[in-house]
Amino acid sequence: MKKMISFLLTVFLSLNAVAQIAPQDYPPVTPEEIADAGRFSVSMAVVGPDWPLYSNWGHCAMIVTEIPSPENRNDLLDMNKSSRRMYDYGIFDMSREGFFKDFAFGIMNYAVIASNPDYSLRYPYQAQKRSVEILDLNLPPEGKMRVVKYLRENVKPENSVYRYNFFKNNCATILRDILDMALDGELYRQTADRTAYTMREWTFLYLDRHFWTEWGFDYVLGPPMDHKATRWETLFMPMEMARVLPTVTYSRNGETVSLVRDREKMADAGENMPVIREKPARTEIPSLLLGILVGAVGGIFLLLGALHPALRIVGGIYTAIVATLLFGCSLILIHFMAFTEFDCTYGNWNLLAIGPITLILTVASCFYAAGKKNARMVCAFGWFLCLLSALILLILQTSDIVGQSSRLTLATVIPVYTLFLLSNLFAIDPKKGV
Repeated sequence: MKKMISFLLTVFLSLNAVAQIAPQDYPPVTPEEIADAGRFSVSMAVVGPDWPLYSNWGHCAMIVTEIPSPENRNDLLDMNKSSRRMYDYGIFDMSREGFFKDFAFGIMNYAVIASNPDYSLRYPYQAQKRSVEILDLNLPPEGKMRVVKYLRENVKPENSVYRYNFFKNNCATILRDILDMALDGELYRQTADRTAYTMREWTFLYLDRHFWTEWGFDYVLGPPMDHKATRWETLFMPMEMARVLPTVTYSRNGETVSLVRDREKMADAGENMPVIREKPARTEIPSLLLGILVGAVGGIFLLLGALHPALRIVGGIYTAIVATLLFGCSLILIHFMAFTEFDCTYGNWNLLAIGPITLILTVASCFYAAGKKNARMVCAFGWFLCLLSALILLILQTSDIVGQSSRLTLATVIPVYTLFLLSNLFAIDPKKGV
């Protein structure tokens, strides 16, 4: 028990830690380089959401513009590079050998690349009719040169590949940390306040009209996603960067300076782009209706199963399919928790709601369809155990004993378990013992 508590505590602390570039990791900047900072400007491109799912939260990149010096001998940085470069983090190649195998285990080795923004912002983003906005950043000279040197060092082939994490090390959080470095931690200090929503709820704001995707996220995301998110943590979403950065200020030479000097809308979103909710949708009702529908269909056949063998067979096969799907869900969750680097799924209590016991129900339902004696009672006992586990989880969550939200999962499975249990109990035929 002590080991388990220690493990859960370690997971909780590690997943709620914030990522910042430590001062000792700041690239050194000389007085000569600071004096040369006027030749550089830094801006951020924020691209709106799109389909498929991995583009649903948008994208952002850093643009560095360099004005060439009249004399190359006075240039302190590499003058052989393009005068305007866009640095993109979170780049992946699905055609790479082993990509999907690595992804299945949460091993996401993504890269940062540098390109010409005049081309990269028009294709594919503007061609896909995605919104594109440019934030002109007003950085202090020393901070600006830290950004320039940091990006140029990162994009080198030996440094360009890194381990991606959707919530803590993606295209937005890396740029967030770089800007925080440029401002000596001021960005973090000004965004450390708690928001009204949890990390789970912030994620769902971008899943409008996608019930199955939201249900899947609700099932696989564990307790690390259910604390009230700080504004800093919400900056894993590029569109939140566009909202928050213009509100950030810092002090320079005794004056208050806005981080964002200007913003330019390069392109508007098309009509079919995903909608970003202003507040989390109440999707428990569709989940509840789904659970009632699935449970009612099986329940009807189970209730009438004693009247005719065909009804019994259909009812048994139907509940076996449902149990098999639930068992598959439990295996997926076990895989995420035990064999992947998706740390946002660790410690997931949804195994109480949908557990491996459903495999027994698959077998028992097949036996019932075949007319085996006492199979129905075994099914009733199995669905009772499933319902009991789900209700225990509901009580634990309602009492705030478990710091996890499973509202969609529980709203779906509790009606299924209840209707299957009642149908098996009230349809028992004492004469045949089935």
